[in-house]
Amino acid sequence: MKVVNKEATLGLCKDQKLVGRVHIVAKDANGNIVDTNNVTNNIVLGIRTPIIKLLGGWGTAQDELPFVRQIALGTGATPATILDTKLEAEVEGSRKLTATTPTISSDGLSLTFSFLYDMVDEAVDNKDIKEMALFTTDGTMIARTTIGLWRKTTGLYFEIYWTIGYAA
Repeated sequence: MKVVNKEATLGLCKDQKLVGRVHIVAKDANGNIVDTNNVTNNIVLGIRTPIIKLLGGWGTAQDELPFVRQIALGTGATPATILDTKLEAEVEGSRKLTATTPTISSDGLSLTFSFLYDMVDEAVDNKDIKEMALFTTDGTMIARTTIGLWRKTTGLYFEIYWTIGYAA
């Protein structure tokens, strides 16, 4: 019978936290980077159970697990918490579908979602963007972050790369 060091095993599990990072890029018409920012986010309680269900192999035709497909921007500045279920002040028309298929990291521990706002986007141009959130196909928010103050101006692309995964 193999003896397992319970404390050592728990220590390894404790270090494997589910984390999220958001990388924001504003580019001009020539593709030159005008500004960048990096922030973290909270993985909200509403998605933790489905993540565990997915890891446990659950999910049937009657109990489909939702997949991340969209982002929304907001003007609220209240810091994110794990109890959040929506943006504080969502900008109407700011929801966008993923621009590409999510990219899995080489170690398989994280996934990056990409979103693109065009050079002209009347819904978000010249708005004071202070928060963002990821949503599943059924509208469940899975992560929210506050980003300080960002203003997407007409004539700039606004790219968002949101990575969620386990810290190695």
